[in-house]
Amino acid sequence: VRDLTMIAQLALDEQLIVVKSDSRFKSIQDIVAEAKKKENSLSIAGADQADRVCNRLFEKAAGIKLRFAQFNSGGEAMTALLGGHVDMIWANPPEYVSQHEAKMVLPLVVAQENRIPAFKDVPTFRESGLDVVFKFYRGVVAPPGLSPEVVAYYESLLKKLNDTKAWKENYLAKYILSPGWQGSTEFTKTITDSEAVFEETLKSLGLIK
Repeated sequence: VRDLTMIAQLALDEQLIVVKSDSRFKSIQDIVAEAKKKENSLSIAGADQADRVCNRLFEKAAGIKLRFAQFNSGGEAMTALLGGHVDMIWANPPEYVSQHEAKMVLPLVVAQENRIPAFKDVPTFRESGLDVVFKFYRGVVAPPGLSPEVVAYYESLLKKLNDTKAWKENYLAKYILSPGWQGSTEFTKTITDSEAVFEETLKSLGLIK
């Protein structure tokens, strides 16, 4: 955050836990119940540090411990799931929508305050009794030291883009992203708060000092 200038947040990627359609797990409660029986008995895959952080928040809220498998991409994690190498994965909608349409996978829960329009039947963690909310944002940042006038100029341009029908239909809807506009000041606070969560969680995992 200290090395960048936040211009605007434009959208949110949703983080969901996804299983194979024929999985014995039909709800997040099923997963928690089995995971509580034996530590590290279940495996979950993800593709980046955001997935790892989100997973740790889930573990802490549920009082469980899962085996986390790190992959280089969401596609690799999906391949591992479909191949039966892991019990579940963290994924955002663009990473699993085609497999969901083919009835190969089932999203169980979303780490957001509210259900997402594209998957209205999928409950939130909070609905399931677990306080897990994770913001995975898409936005525009710039080098440090920009003047307030320059920041305001680009923020205004992006706000106009954000409000267009083409943006909503050809980007948000097409890639199953949630609206998430924030101007520079609000986006800076979001990033700062998120950085603190990442730092605390990665330290608890022993990944940073």
